[in-house]
Order: sequence, then C-alpha cells, then structure tokens
Amino acid sequence: VLSGPCAAILRPSDRCDDMIYGIGIDVVEPHRVVRLLEKYGDRFARRVLTPREWPGYTKTINRVFYVANRFAAKEAFSKAMGTGFRFPVTLQCISIVQDRRGKPGFEFHPRLQAMVDEEGIKAHHVTISDEKSLACACVVLQTRQPITGNFWTNINDGRFAIPGIIELSNLRPLQGHIT
Repeated sequence: VLSGPCAAILRPSDRCDDMIYGIGIDVVEPHRVVRLLEKYGDRFARRVLTPREWPGYTKTINRVFYVANRFAAKEAFSKAMGTGFRFPVTLQCISIVQDRRGKPGFEFHPRLQAMVDEEGIKAHHVTISDEKSLACACVVLQTRQPITGNFWTNINDGRFAIPGIIELSNLRPLQGHIT
C-alpha cells in the first residue's frame, strides 16, 4: 500500500505514460583496445567508429579511450534495445555525439532511426566514464505510451492497483486511456 510521503507521488490527474523501454550497461578494458589497435591499426577504429565520429578520433590525444568509450556506449545501447548487435543495431549505425555543453547523445542511421521510432522510443540518456583500466557506459531508453485497458485494476472499495506493483487509495476509476 502506498502511504506516507510517497502517497503524493501519483494523483488521479497525473499522466502515467513515461516508461523505461530499456536499460543497458557495458564495460570495456582499454588494454584489449590497445591490442586491437596495435594489430589492426585504424582499420579496427573504422569498424567501431562512424564517419561522424572519425574527426574526433583523429584529433583526440587518447585514441584508445575514444574508441573504448564509444564501443561501450554502442554496446550499452544494443542491450537497452534488447537486440544486441543485429541490423540495424550495428556499430556503423550508431554515432556518439556531444551537445554544445559536451553531454553525450546518439545519432542514428536512418534505418535504425526508423526502428527507434517504430518502438516508440522518444528519448535516450547516455553516460560515459573511464578510468585507467576501465571504460564504461550506461544507456536508458525512454518511451511514452498511453496506458489503456486494464492497466489499473479495481480492488474494491475505491482502491486501485497496478497489478503486482503498487496499490493506491482514493483514486477515481479510469476510463479508456490517460491523455
């Protein structure tokens, strides 16, 4: 039963259609990237990076972490999508870009953008971090879908619940979907 300070979180007038589509995290050991760059040179970097990312690679001081961070972010995205790397979710269809403040984000190849749109994904959040022996990234994909049908269940005497999650008191019955 939801009570106390948390009771004010949801009110009958609240929109309840922001949902997490998926969460992905990945870690990369930079020493593995070092070995691959030593063995294959820029050919390896070109397999991981898109043409949009390539200028950053050529200008950066630490190419190993540049590649490791982007690989981790792309892998985390593939996990958040729930597909792994499978067309159109591929290294060459995902670009890591930065806004004017340096915050990382994604740009997608048109085929991947179409898939993201079809899945109803309206926002993405990515964070990238590294230390001497580790590069990591976390991705959260957000969707907005209307709540319809039996999402809220009447459990008698004016109380409603989201089955298996929470129970709320003093809510009005919902008709159709929340808009």
